[in-house]
Amino acid sequence: MVFRLRTNLNFVELRARLRSEHGPAHPKAQTDGALSDVDRDIEDCKAERNIRRACAFSISPIRTLPNEILLRIFDFSCDMNELTSKTVITMPALSIAMVCSRWRSLSRAEPALWSRVCLKIQSMSPNLPNFHILDLFLETSKQSPLTIEMTGRRIRDLGPRHLTVCSTLVAHAHLWKQLTVLHQEVYNHFPLLEALLLVAFFMHSPDILDRFQNASRLRSLSFAGFVFPLANLSQSRFVWNQLTLLKLSTHSAGMKTLLEMCGGLAELQLCEYNLLEGFYEKCTPPATTPALKTLSLTLRQTPQPESESLAEVVFTSMTCPALTSLLIGAQTDYKRLWPEGSLNDFISRSSFHLTTLSIKCIPLSESHLIDLLCRLPSLLDLTIEASGASDVKNPITPFLIRSLHALPPMNCAAPSSVLVPKLQKLDLSITGPISDGEEGEGEEIDDKDLIDMGYGQSTTDYETGTACLRSVFLRFKNRVINEETYMPIRYLEKAGLNVVLQA
Repeated sequence: MVFRLRTNLNFVELRARLRSEHGPAHPKAQTDGALSDVDRDIEDCKAERNIRRACAFSISPIRTLPNEILLRIFDFSCDMNELTSKTVITMPALSIAMVCSRWRSLSRAEPALWSRVCLKIQSMSPNLPNFHILDLFLETSKQSPLTIEMTGRRIRDLGPRHLTVCSTLVAHAHLWKQLTVLHQEVYNHFPLLEALLLVAFFMHSPDILDRFQNASRLRSLSFAGFVFPLANLSQSRFVWNQLTLLKLSTHSAGMKTLLEMCGGLAELQLCEYNLLEGFYEKCTPPATTPALKTLSLTLRQTPQPESESLAEVVFTSMTCPALTSLLIGAQTDYKRLWPEGSLNDFISRSSFHLTTLSIKCIPLSESHLIDLLCRLPSLLDLTIEASGASDVKNPITPFLIRSLHALPPMNCAAPSSVLVPKLQKLDLSITGPISDGEEGEGEEIDDKDLIDMGYGQSTTDYETGTACLRSVFLRFKNRVINEETYMPIRYLEKAGLNVVLQA
């Protein structure tokens, strides 16, 4: 049987009729209008998307901060405003004011942000007739005490425009709180001056400081990068008895007279430089500083003999019965011997109750460090950073770590009682996996010992007098931290122990 169509369709004729007799369902103009509407919708969507992106900061968590906290953040973020720079980034107060209207209002309402001014006279353009940026900062700072840094030329080399700027600053001298200058020729009246930093010039006589004799609020005096003569101090009219902080780079025979004149001195910072003979001399008998609480030594490798090194001179020449903080640091190339004898005599002679000890980059053996810690039972804060040199001893050894345990293991050779019983804050910088200590030489510092040390002092033991360790900061150099190994430390954080690991 053959299948046949019941109808006879002429597809050629049908296609021709469909093309000629039946057009589109809608007129062309209506279709074009619909397409135009779609294009406009697409443009509107793009514009809305851009608006949403521009407003993304509106949901930023920082917008929820109260103004008081935001101002504290601004205060910590704003250092000196270098007005002679050509970039806004060196003027943090101005940079903050440019972020948004809220930040602008807050920054202008906080005069202290605008009161920290740095001027580099040598960078000022001679073509500008006025220095409006300085006027803006002085106006916005209102009556806030000013912190001023000035560097550049000598007074006799200043041009008319430089003198105009100096005159503007002098007109606000009654608001000066802190002044940093590079030359001794400065103003004479400083009713609000609290800190004075003099940089990079040689004083031939202490009489130059007499211009500050009326600075009734001056408490801090620092000499950076130059020598201050200590001879004829008794004739000086400077307000030595007001100082609570003093920073020097010399310790000559006149140091005893200086310390006696600074009866209220609470902090003394001494920096060692490669100076001529006579700038580091011992005081006989030792000078007593009854109010000194913090002694900071910055040591350098110098060609002077051991007897004239700064550490040896200071520990032999001073008695500090009220000392609570001893900070000793050095450059990485420092290789002098540890002043064990003079330091032990200094501790015995002073009979202080030291709470803070910091030793950084000092060649020190494990036995010397343990002996020192045994002499300081009142220690609360301990910071040790080993020297990075490969040819010097490293005091941070496995034996030292186990000695810091409150509960040493039964098979441990460490002392039965904790080395520093009242320790609350520990900061160690471990230079490598291999110990150079005398005990167990070549032995690797075990991660488990570090964890056990934290566990052992994470609670207070009233029977043994062991205090609870509050903070541990471990810095590992040339060493990889296994996070799984130190996972138990996280449980101590929940119990209140602050632990920071840094590699």
